[in-house]
Amino acid sequence: SMRCSMRVLSVEGLRRRGEATARLISGTIQPSASAFELPAIHPAVVGQRYRHVFTNAAVPEADTTPSGRDGHDLPRNAPFLNAIECLDLIDGSIDRITFGSQRFAGEPMIVPKAPSSSPSKITEETDAWCCTFVYDSDDHASDLVILDAANLDAGPVATIRLPAFVPYSFHGCWSETAFLLD
Repeated sequence: SMRCSMRVLSVEGLRRRGEATARLISGTIQPSASAFELPAIHPAVVGQRYRHVFTNAAVPEADTTPSGRDGHDLPRNAPFLNAIECLDLIDGSIDRITFGSQRFAGEPMIVPKAPSSSPSKITEETDAWCCTFVYDSDDHASDLVILDAANLDAGPVATIRLPAFVPYSFHGCWSETAFLLD
């Protein structure tokens, strides 16, 4: 099965000239992270050092029939992104939720529990809701799934079945301001 790894880089820029340099802070980390894309962080730490990265990930499922020569189950590759992971860049831990067979996670959107007008109230990067659209390919339907960013493994805080499906890989972001067109 395929696994990926991340490297922690520091990007330092000169604002006046628009130049930037990058240097490797640490070697390869997160060797047990699944293949992923669309990383997201808490909006309060954009442009600063941060510890937690949320991704949608392809987590292999175990085959139910022995397929190896020694009779052990072999992992099946996940064809699509079927999970949300929180990667801890300091201690290397991974908090993960998988959504089951034929259910695929969209981009994680991190929604602060405290309003941005009170950034001092944010004590942890995981003090947020992690929201994603989950496409159910068996029912051709979508759910808005809301997770506690501090404990993805605990499962959804809320699941809202939408009246129409959202195309898989739909992208979004959180805004405290409503932008409605007349």
